[in-house]
Amino acid sequence: MNRWKRKQLPLVLSAAFGTAALTAASGAFAVTQYLNDFNALYGTSGTVLDSCLVCHVSANGGNRNDYGNAFAVENATAVSPTEALINIEPQDSDGDTIINIDEINALTFPGDCTDPDPTACGGNPEPPPGTITEGPTLFGCYKWDQFPNERFALSIKRYGSLVTTEPRNDFIESQLQTNHGVHGKHVGVCGAGTVAAVGGSFLKAKDIGSRIGLRTLAVQGDGAMDECREIVIDCFSEEDVQVPTEFECRSRNEFDVYHGKSELKLVENAADDPLCNAFDGYPPTPAGDGSASGLPDKGKKDKGDKGKKDKKGKKD
Repeated sequence: MNRWKRKQLPLVLSAAFGTAALTAASGAFAVTQYLNDFNALYGTSGTVLDSCLVCHVSANGGNRNDYGNAFAVENATAVSPTEALINIEPQDSDGDTIINIDEINALTFPGDCTDPDPTACGGNPEPPPGTITEGPTLFGCYKWDQFPNERFALSIKRYGSLVTTEPRNDFIESQLQTNHGVHGKHVGVCGAGTVAAVGGSFLKAKDIGSRIGLRTLAVQGDGAMDECREIVIDCFSEEDVQVPTEFECRSRNEFDVYHGKSELKLVENAADDPLCNAFDGYPPTPAGDGSASGLPDKGKKDKGDKGKKDKKGKKD
């Protein structure tokens, strides 16, 4: 059996599922519509899984099992509860060495390590209940208003949680925080045709916003001395999504040049932006005005003294 194949995928979303809030008082499927949507997604209506035991330790609801905890955590950041269910399919919530989707397809409980094998508990230990596990990698290319000919092309991957959800409480569930790794390239950091590697961290707090910190690893020069150095940039966004559309930033480079306040804005059609796709001069990119974030003298290349000559009056 294909481990990713669901028995039935009508993807019927009830209006209640789309709007219902996950609270400390009710577990993942204690409300009937949650179970209804689980059944609609997997075709389990009328089977042994048509029960609150899917996500609870009791058929009457109450405390959640490991699968219920995994769903609750994922649902706090997913676009929809159905997406949350799909996202936890490859996990082994109960640690019995069988991933959730395979257990559901086999009509065994994904939150009960004794089902189907009573001796399987602990065979594949998972992180503590409520721990956010690795998630998808998303891409975003950002234009920098301070240096219009520079781009940050970034891959952002979710790694885990910054707070625990056990013991549960309303504050933590409403302010769920996640950590994401960031890697990519900084185009134009040392001027037109240049590129350097970027690394950093992206933090996201539900209903609060997100923060990203980046370091561009740039060192360029003529052999006698360096002409371009690495930069650090610290940004905040009010958007609590993995790839926000804009950030407000502060930055500096290793020449002790502070760039002040600036903005990063997501490029909507990155595939059509030559700077988002540039790598060490290919394809050719705009020459710009000689400024770059990794350069000294406030990011401006030294253009020499071009002052006007003094005009002297004519002799009488």
